[in-house]
Amino acid sequence: MKRNHFVLGFLLLLSVSLLSCSNKSGSVFFAENETAYPMVEYAMDEAGNTYFRDGALPQQKLFSSKATGANDISEEVSSANTNNSTEKKLIKRVYIDAESNKYDNSIESIENSISKVNAYIENKRISGNNEKDTQNRRSAYYVIRVPKDNVEKFLSSIDGDINILSKEESVEDVSLQYSDTMLRKESLYLEREKLNELLKKATKIEDILKINERLSSVNYEIVRIERTIRNYDNDINYSTITINLYEVKIISSKQKLGVGERIRYGFFKNIEDIKNNIVESYIYVISHLPIITITIIILGIIILIVILCYQKRTKRKKKTKDNNKDIKEL
Repeated sequence: MKRNHFVLGFLLLLSVSLLSCSNKSGSVFFAENETAYPMVEYAMDEAGNTYFRDGALPQQKLFSSKATGANDISEEVSSANTNNSTEKKLIKRVYIDAESNKYDNSIESIENSISKVNAYIENKRISGNNEKDTQNRRSAYYVIRVPKDNVEKFLSSIDGDINILSKEESVEDVSLQYSDTMLRKESLYLEREKLNELLKKATKIEDILKINERLSSVNYEIVRIERTIRNYDNDINYSTITINLYEVKIISSKQKLGVGERIRYGFFKNIEDIKNNIVESYIYVISHLPIITITIIILGIIILIVILCYQKRTKRKKKTKDNNKDIKEL
């Protein structure tokens, strides 16, 4: 009976020892999730340093709490976070609807102002015909990228050449997103550096292939993140100004009009509308003259046929009536 107890105690002690050993060994993944990248076997010493198993990279630390490992990464990332948080990252956008009774001059003024403030045109669309076409007035659409420090200067330079109907400004704070992206970039650079160190000391083809595969993924992610940062920098450093400009004959007043001014404005506006309608009617008649002429001829022929048929029918009825009258007299 005592012998059985001794055997059970020995087996229990052996199980505990095996469990303790298994907690000091495992697998390192070169990714945040287990399915993304291949696995590399490692072992951990008593000091908490991590090594590759089976002597693949003898005495090479993957991440160590005492050497250039996790603590260094944390310190560098924290430093990057502090630097990025000192300045707000703001994206400014301005939307303007405007009109002008001197359309060509306004277009020239806008494009000259763009050159003066070192801005550039991201998108431009001109539509409509010349100023003589009262039905299809000209309009212009601009998307302009202006250095953030020159936005007010640009808006002031074009204000006297256009009549602004509406103006909307918005500011988006992307400081948090920018900081997170920079932190991700820094951590990827550190990871790439560690992977390159491991690659130089790797001896097994299996480990070399796994490290190279992870390096490719890290490099791809770095390129993607750097592109995102460049887009952020462009949007932050160059504000976006969108202008919709419409050509008009009479511009709207910027100030509230009195009764007399409103009557005067409405009177001249109605005169302008009547003039435009007469011109448009004249243009319509002249441009459609061939169709109108053919239509009149066809209608004339139809009317003539109807009149002839009516006269013929009337004569026939009259003749029939006279014949009936003669028969009655006989």
